[in-house]
Amino acid sequence: MASDAPALSAIQASSTMDAITESVNVDEQSTADVRRQKRRVWKNVILISIAFLFNFNAFQGLSRLQSTLNMVEAIGVITQCILYVMLMISCMFVPKLMIRFIGHRWTMVASFVGYIAYMAANGYAVWGTMITASLLVGLCAAPLWTAQCSYFIIISQHYQRLTGQNSHILVSKFFGLFFMFFQACELHVTYTDDIIEHSFSHSVHSFIHSFSQSVSHSVRSFVHSFQTHMPIDRQRDKQKERQTCLQTDIETSIIGA
Repeated sequence: MASDAPALSAIQASSTMDAITESVNVDEQSTADVRRQKRRVWKNVILISIAFLFNFNAFQGLSRLQSTLNMVEAIGVITQCILYVMLMISCMFVPKLMIRFIGHRWTMVASFVGYIAYMAANGYAVWGTMITASLLVGLCAAPLWTAQCSYFIIISQHYQRLTGQNSHILVSKFFGLFFMFFQACELHVTYTDDIIEHSFSHSVHSFIHSFSQSVSHSVRSFVHSFQTHMPIDRQRDKQKERQTCLQTDIETSIIGA
């Protein structure tokens, strides 16, 4: 029995070392998994922010120029009104149903498709395409923003379970990063709209200036030609008067004779 004691202790020590090694491996795997999930959360936040940046960079630029680009029959202004009326209606019904059936991420993807269709419709701006696209954007806008906000709250709670940080602080961080990208599009949109409107106003001013110049030139030419022919007309009138007077004198002399 005494000889079996060292062997038993060696076995116990070996099993203890195996258990320690396994626990270390599990801790390393859990730590690596936590890091991977944290990177995934931040990656999703950044990708969604960049997607909103490019989407609303194009959409807001087109929206602000509707009264200029599509001013024939006031298509731009009227379709903008249709868009926001549809948006008000869709806010009450669409987001909950859409998120329930296809989830937050696919709701954002499907909503972006509606915005892309609106941008494409401006390439062939007639009543049929613009009204359809405006209705589609009004239908997709509410689910897009609702899914984005809900998704950020959900991933902030998941990030809290991974790191132990306060979810309220995490929500503020995620939305701060998101709106940093979102408001960056305002710089580009404002600058681009200013250039387009300036070039449009410059072209209109050039058209008005050239039109007024041509009209004034035509008026001057007409007046000049009238003044040129006016002495000839006066000479003709004087000749007619002289002939009339001469005929009158002849008739008077004949009668007197």
